[in-house]
Amino acid sequence: MTFNGQSGYQPQTRSSSARRADFDLQRRLAILEHGGGGAIQYPYRWSNQTAMVDPGHGYIRAAGVDYTTVTMLAISLYDLNEAAHPGVLQQQAGDEIVIYEGDDLGHAIKYRLTAAPTNNNNSWLQLAVSFSSQSTAGFSPSNNAMVQLGLRTAGTGAQGPQGPAGPQGPPGATGDTGATGPAGPTGATGPVGPMGPAGPQGPQGAAGSGQRFAVNCAAATSTVVAHNFATRDVVVNVYRMTTPWDTVETDVERTDINTVTVRFTTAPAAGAYRIVVLA
Repeated sequence: MTFNGQSGYQPQTRSSSARRADFDLQRRLAILEHGGGGAIQYPYRWSNQTAMVDPGHGYIRAAGVDYTTVTMLAISLYDLNEAAHPGVLQQQAGDEIVIYEGDDLGHAIKYRLTAAPTNNNNSWLQLAVSFSSQSTAGFSPSNNAMVQLGLRTAGTGAQGPQGPAGPQGPPGATGDTGATGPAGPTGATGPVGPMGPAGPQGPQGAAGSGQRFAVNCAAATSTVVAHNFATRDVVVNVYRMTTPWDTVETDVERTDINTVTVRFTTAPAAGAYRIVVLA
């Protein structure tokens, strides 16, 4: 079966049921090209590769070799003539696409989009589809074969007239009691009362137990300081032994209850920094 030009359809000698099926496909393709919702077709080539990646300019591929069960197509935004077709990106769920081999309506397949296309870098589209129908002879293009891509939007019919208003229903049951409202604002603060008498003086506190130990750093990336305070609850401060005598950032490890380890990113000169441990 061949399709010549815009309308020159010439069936070959085939069974009556096959001819009826192909004439029905021709009728649906004519609706696709000229019917409601708007339609158009573009020239492409078919790729037998099944990976859902960029098929290349002017190519279409499917995510499988059984074209009646595939649920994903990859279509270039550019047709065989390198013409960009952003209208393909306008397709929505419910729209239909038909692909047929060259100009042969006897080898065609139709899908319906199940979601809007996924745009990949304005170069190619990934289309989620479901199989609708195919011609009697099926659809089995060879690799790099010429194919035609037809697009048809689902279209929306005119809105019908508004129906008459229905009868009023019976009154509903009384609703539950509403929740308690929020508490009101707090009142103004009252006047300050008179000062009470001074209390007795408390006993004198124990003398402080602060301890301090200081040592110069070694010429290495780490300096171990034995403070012997018998606790890890110590504060370690490291400062420069020259102007501006500022505190420097280092890594401090409380190695045990009597020792801390101060680590430098690079080894300083011996005595370049002073390490002070407070308990």
